[in-house]
Amino acid sequence: MSAAPLDRAVAARAARWFLLCAAGEANARELRALAAWRQADPRHEQAWQRAQQVSRTAGLVPADIGQAVLCRPAPAAPDRRKAIKALLVLMTATPVGWAVVQAAPWRRWTADYATGTGEQRTVHLPDGTEVVLDTATAIALDFNTRQRRLLLRHGAIMVRTAPDPQARPFSVITADGVLTPIGTRFGVRQQPHHTDVTVLAGAVRVQPRDGASAQVLGAGRTTHFSTTTIAPPQPAPAAASLWVRGIVAADNVRLDQLLAELGRYRSGIVDCDPAVAGLRVTGGFQARDIDGALAQISAMLALRLRYRTRYWVTLVPVAKNN
Repeated sequence: MSAAPLDRAVAARAARWFLLCAAGEANARELRALAAWRQADPRHEQAWQRAQQVSRTAGLVPADIGQAVLCRPAPAAPDRRKAIKALLVLMTATPVGWAVVQAAPWRRWTADYATGTGEQRTVHLPDGTEVVLDTATAIALDFNTRQRRLLLRHGAIMVRTAPDPQARPFSVITADGVLTPIGTRFGVRQQPHHTDVTVLAGAVRVQPRDGASAQVLGAGRTTHFSTTTIAPPQPAPAAASLWVRGIVAADNVRLDQLLAELGRYRSGIVDCDPAVAGLRVTGGFQARDIDGALAQISAMLALRLRYRTRYWVTLVPVAKNN
């Protein structure tokens, strides 16, 4: 299968179908709709095949769920929800990330520290550096006598570096390049096609993997970079570090964008009807209680929550019944 990145909207749709089938809750009408969707566009079939291949190659989904094309009910398993969430992340991985997924030794890169869906964790590295791992995040360490390297496999982290008695350089490696902090506190998030970085104190040197010259990002600034380019720095949002305290902040954010962010903390799919996707939301929401946050948002916007399955919830207009 090609390692080219999938269209995000198509991948999201394929993931929804896969999730419904994996839960064993697809009815006959939905199975017919799935078959029609797969046949409607080669990209749809590619996304469906990617979902299955990721589940088999990475061992993320039990074997019978991996045969989701048959839509057979899967037995209950404690890790099923985490496995499905990981599948959604890996389906839209960068080409570099997808290559890592297909490589047999990929598991060792996620073995040092990791969090599941909805989980956050603070760890202290051997040198005293503090790292907060956000939901569904994995990091690997490469510390030796010459250097200190942290690989962000996926997810988001907040780093507070510590002075090193051996004066070894510290760096964070992402799929897009290398970040070298200069006595700092900073956040990094691996996105499907780029890396976000926000500096709260000190400075960070940003070096894309291919092409662009390095730039130094100062405190109170944020940017994103790909393997070849760095976006112009912008002022960091005032709420940039609230996620560390378990708060998802929204400042006049589109509903569909906010739901995508909240969905990172809940297994399955969280979305909305296209008719209400552009509604704007401002507020702070508890990452540890996403269903409560969704109820709060639905009340704020006079919408209705529709649970297709316990893993798939959609905000719809009150008058919409299907």
